[in-house]
Amino acid sequence: MKERTVIEKIKSLKKEKDFLILAHNYQRLEIQEAADMVGDSFELCKTAHSSQQSNIAICGVSFMAETAAVLNPEKNIFSPEKNAHCTMAEMLKEEDVLQIKEKHPSAAVMCYINSTLELKSVSDVVCTSSNAVKLAKRLGKKEIIFVPDKNLGNYVAGILKDFDIITASAFCYVHHEIYPEDIKKTRNDCPQALVLCHPECQEQVTSICDFVGSTSAMLNYVSESSEREFIVCTEEGHLDRLRTLHPDKKFIAPLFPRLCYGMKKNTLESLIETLENPGNPLSIPAQLAEKARRPILRMMELSA
Repeated sequence: MKERTVIEKIKSLKKEKDFLILAHNYQRLEIQEAADMVGDSFELCKTAHSSQQSNIAICGVSFMAETAAVLNPEKNIFSPEKNAHCTMAEMLKEEDVLQIKEKHPSAAVMCYINSTLELKSVSDVVCTSSNAVKLAKRLGKKEIIFVPDKNLGNYVAGILKDFDIITASAFCYVHHEIYPEDIKKTRNDCPQALVLCHPECQEQVTSICDFVGSTSAMLNYVSESSEREFIVCTEEGHLDRLRTLHPDKKFIAPLFPRLCYGMKKNTLESLIETLENPGNPLSIPAQLAEKARRPILRMMELSA
């Protein structure tokens, strides 16, 4: 079946079966086109929480569907690819956080949304790359254990210099493996381009960029900028989205495109299979759901 035909069938099925399709900015372009809404983790979280549909398909990685299921126990949450995982989310375990907490008993635990429910369940608040700094300021404590992403934690620490930010050891390989040399080589070929990067990049990268922000923040920055060329240091799917929304501007990957293989497991075929044969929605144990829900709701409260 041709791609255009599949997308049209998906659009018809989602109306027929009361499905909302949410896609992360890193999804394949054709998945983005089939979705009702495309955004970063926080936007997907808010949209799922406020949606009216009884069925929600999350085209992303496992923690996104899990977060939506915890926030929406009355709705049916589906993940088109059950094996689409975030490697960073699985680098740190619940016991790792508890060990850090033993050494810093008075610290608040801030957990990046790119994490397992088990990690969220032992945290005080969840955050995203778009609201981490704001939430840290509003927590009421200047000693914060930031898990799991050490690079995002270091980025927050660099802005809030009077805070004591304790980081763990996990990272996103897509962003962690972008190096200053990659940017310098690309800048030589595109000297007029502004450099945008995600705060999941290492400090040696964020420190030489023109703008650092979440995928949605990058999109807003590009929309408001009069510049025409941008080197974008994040996953390739977001460059596809930027190119679609701003065909008059040029978007370049630093040295070569970076791919999140978990995100790219989602396909039109797996999405249409979910709509045609939904099967069992995601089920979260009640006790775990309750523990993980509290820091997620606190994030939404403090972000208001």
